[in-house]
Amino acid sequence: GRQLYLQQYREITMIQPTWFFHRSVFQRAGGYPELKGLNDLEFFHRHLDAGGDLVKDPEILLMYRYSSTSLSWKSSRRELLLARVRPFQRRVISRWERFSIWGAGRDGHNFFKALSESEKDKVEAFCDVDSKKIKRGFISGTRKLPVVHWSKVRPPFVVCVAKGRTGGQLEANIASFGLVEGKDY
Repeated sequence: GRQLYLQQYREITMIQPTWFFHRSVFQRAGGYPELKGLNDLEFFHRHLDAGGDLVKDPEILLMYRYSSTSLSWKSSRRELLLARVRPFQRRVISRWERFSIWGAGRDGHNFFKALSESEKDKVEAFCDVDSKKIKRGFISGTRKLPVVHWSKVRPPFVVCVAKGRTGGQLEANIASFGLVEGKDY
């Protein structure tokens, strides 16, 4: 269950046909909004905003086939990002005075651009492993932020690098700090 909470802002935590709930849960979260392909994700986050629980059943109850005819397939990366960033700002970033973004590449840049102006003001740096990005820094409009080596980043930070795609190096780098996932990053 804890992994579901930790991963709620990464990719799509739960696809609608794979979860079920009592009618009162549906009503408490205000039902489904009328959005193009994102109503399940929006409902999911409103459920959590209302203090809803997540519980994982270890038994396989159904198989879901993701195809190009799925509504989720029709949602743009930007729409999906915004649908995840809004609740992340409400529930996480709003409690931080400042933070850094781990990953000065495409995903880190897109995450930064999706933030509200007041939350952008809290970003003190990006961090990365790429010396070219570190030397160049980060520029978005009139904002210029430093990009520091990953070993110099201060928590809290948001990880904008896909886990499981760096041969374990990203995970090892993060683990070297001895931080708590869900609190420090």
